[in-house]
Amino acid sequence: MRDRLAEFIYTLCYIGYFPLGSGTIASAGACIFYYFLNPSALVYCVLLAGLFLISLWGTPVAIRRTGKPDPQIVVIDEALGMLVAVGFLPPGAFSYVLAFFAFRFFDVMKTFPVGSMERLPGAWGVVMDDVVAGLYANAVVQVLYLVRPVGL
Repeated sequence: MRDRLAEFIYTLCYIGYFPLGSGTIASAGACIFYYFLNPSALVYCVLLAGLFLISLWGTPVAIRRTGKPDPQIVVIDEALGMLVAVGFLPPGAFSYVLAFFAFRFFDVMKTFPVGSMERLPGAWGVVMDDVVAGLYANAVVQVLYLVRPVGL
């Protein structure tokens, strides 16, 4: 029962089993969820901490079951990274779309230190590369808003 619950969680309601783009789908879903939830800062922080902890709890089950250090079916880390990317941005679809594309860029390109996070042991490596990619994406969008040209 524990493994089945963990599977439901680490695949983000089985999105991880989509044959193509499961990480992108999970990221987009998290972005849309955040947009409609529009949480207060306190709710956002509790959601983020809870998702982080549950990611660290469920991911080792996937690693053990698949025998892979970073199983592709684990997409809860993508949702977590996306929530980091959109946190405390000016509310609105434009901000979140910018964050989505920036997050996917940093997650796929594995810019330093995103790629080096993957070398952390077990679930930490699976989760932290997406958290750092989310931090990078958030920083890029925050800077764009600080130096934005008129109309952005």
